[in-house]
Parts: sequence; C-alpha cells; structure tokens
Amino acid sequence: MVQDHQEHGRAFVEEMAEKSPVAAVRGQAAFELGWQAKWRITQDGVRGLGFGTKLTDAGREAQTARAEKYLTRATTAGDAPMAYGKGTVAAHARAELAGLKNLATLRVGKAAPDIVGETVEGAKFKLSDTRGKVTVVVFWATWCGPCMRMVPHEKKLVERLQGRPFALVGVNGDDDRVKARDAARDKGMTWPSFWSGVDGADGPIARAWNVHTWPTVYVLDARGVIRFTGHGDAKLDEWVDELLAEVGNGARGR
Repeated sequence: MVQDHQEHGRAFVEEMAEKSPVAAVRGQAAFELGWQAKWRITQDGVRGLGFGTKLTDAGREAQTARAEKYLTRATTAGDAPMAYGKGTVAAHARAELAGLKNLATLRVGKAAPDIVGETVEGAKFKLSDTRGKVTVVVFWATWCGPCMRMVPHEKKLVERLQGRPFALVGVNGDDDRVKARDAARDKGMTWPSFWSGVDGADGPIARAWNVHTWPTVYVLDARGVIRFTGHGDAKLDEWVDELLAEVGNGARGR
C-alpha cells in the first residue's frame, strides 16, 4: 500500500499510523511509511524501480523529513512485533534511523561510520580497529550465491597482501550465527566478519549501512574514507592496489 502510485494505499496507511486504536498497528504503519521514504532516497536513480524522475534537492529533503517523522514515531511502538520477520517494530525503526543519519556519509569521499559489535566467532570487534590500513568491507551471507562465489578471490587477496597495511572485514547477513560461523570456517575465511544479528539481512548493521543488495562492497583508504563502492569483486584488486600505493607514497613522503 505504501508503494501505491495513486496515493490511495499510502493515504490509508497514513490514517492507520495516526488513528488506529491498536498501538501495534500504528507502529507498524508508521514504520512502513518511514521505510518507504528512506528506500525512495537510497534507491534514487536505480533502474527498473519505477520511480520516474530523480529526486530534486527539495524532494530529497521532503523524503528525509518524512522518513525521520514516521521512523521516530515507530520507535515508540514498545514491544510490538514486526508483522513479518523477527524483532520489534521499535528496534527495526531505530536501525533504520541510524541508516537515515548515515545517508550523508555512506558515499565516496566521506568517512565511513564505525561498526561496533561481535564477529560470527563471538569476539568483540570495531571497524575502526583497522584504521591505518586499506580496508575492504564486504556484506555477505551464506544464502547469497554471488557472495559465496567471491570467497576464493577474497582468500587470494588476503594471501597476496599478507604483511601489507590491508584488512578485509565481512558483515554477515545470516539469521543463524552458528551457520555463519561454520561457513566461514569451512570456506577458510580467516578474516573477521561481524554478525548483523537474528534479523539477518534486516539486522542493525545492514540497516545502518543501507544495504539492500548482497554482496555490497566498500573500499576504505587508510584514513577510513570511502573511496570505492560496488556489488562484486571485478575491480577489487585494482582499487586496493591503488590505495596501497597511496599509503606507500605517503610513507616515503614522511
């Protein structure tokens, strides 16, 4: 309904968010309205989604305000469960708000937001622990065929750059931590991978980084600035080598 191009469905959901006597319905309706507005921003310009013209600056501001309004309202839904998937409306809304806040920084030339959490192995870890190294962040999952096909290439990259200022960090989108851990061990993924939680692809890390396509790849320079993004490994070696050359030139310059 929130995707209704004729506005009828969206108007109905807006009324439910405002007037439903059931708190869980109000929360879910508000969440969907906020999610749709944020989705409109993150997917602006993506082919095949039927949005028509790209957002103007004013349109982007309006969608941002709409997303913030409804997602903030959804955070007050208490322990109301999501109508689909796992978790509560409030928890999902908070994660989407984090992603909304990160929209301005999750782009080339901006410092990547930190990730603080646990790896699939259960170890405490922060993305900022890799500062000073060229870092590749890969959002992957066992259910994602293209993600798993990248693993042999990632292993070769890690082996080739052993001893260099380089780090590979995964973010796993499985809802089963044991399955993710076992897959990482079986495939020889020696690098750390954050676990995004029981909500899998809709977990807080994936939502905060506005990841809708798996795999999604971010390449950060030694300062933690996003320099390249993509959805595969076609240019990964080229990007990494370019940034490692910058680290080497800087070291000689000092």
